[in-house]
Order: sequence, then structure tokens, then C-alpha cells
Amino acid sequence: MEFCYVQFDSAAGVRWRQKPNALELTGYRLPTDDEWEIACRAGTSTIRPHGDAATWLHKYVIGNHIEAGPVAVGLQKPNPFGLFDMLGNVSEWIHTADSDAATEKGIRRLRGGSAWTAEDSLRSASWYHFLTGNK
Repeated sequence: MEFCYVQFDSAAGVRWRQKPNALELTGYRLPTDDEWEIACRAGTSTIRPHGDAATWLHKYVIGNHIEAGPVAVGLQKPNPFGLFDMLGNVSEWIHTADSDAATEKGIRRLRGGSAWTAEDSLRSASWYHFLTGNK
């Protein structure tokens, strides 16, 4: 197995950075933006893997959970691919190229939303930014 990330020391402590050729290596890595969305949509063409209507949203996502925050994975129903918590609960990092302008500024893209995201904002195509402090 080939490692897709390299460890380095920074002023903020030990960090990990993906190798420039991470997508060609055989080791584990974060999914690309497209891979994440394909997994989340699970073969559907609706705004959420369980449909467009918000009727069943509470059965599939943890959102608007401001007081309590994230919960254990798998308490809600999975998407058609059997993946749990693709929307809400905890946001997921995705693989971005080091040459990406946002990455160079220390900004990383997140997918899926979180327990604190408004439920109506939890959609398969939505993404969020996070300032990492790393450049």
C-alpha cells in the first residue's frame, strides 16, 4: 500500500498533507468532490438521496441540532448505497489539490453539512468552506 499523505511539522503542530500524486496511489485517501457527491446521491437525481421533499428529512439527517451537536453514526436511515450520515451530523473533508487556490490560502472544502446546519440547507450539492490556518 502506498501512503497518500505525508506528515510534517508546523507552528500549529504535526499536520498531514496529501501528496501531489495522491489520486494515483493505492492507499486510503479522502474522496474527491465528485466522488463524495456520487456517494451521497447514491444513484438519485433529487436534491437529497431520499428525495426532494422535506417530509422524511428527520429520518435521514441530523441537522438543526444546535443544543446537542453530533450524535453516534448510523442512528438515522442510510442512503440507497447503504451509507449513513452523508448529510448532517458531521461534515466531511474532501480531497483537494494543493495547487487549488482555496487550498493555498488555507481554506478547505467540506461536504455534507453538520448537526448545526439548517436542515433545509442539507442537500447533496451543498458544500462549505473551513479555514484551516495551514498554508
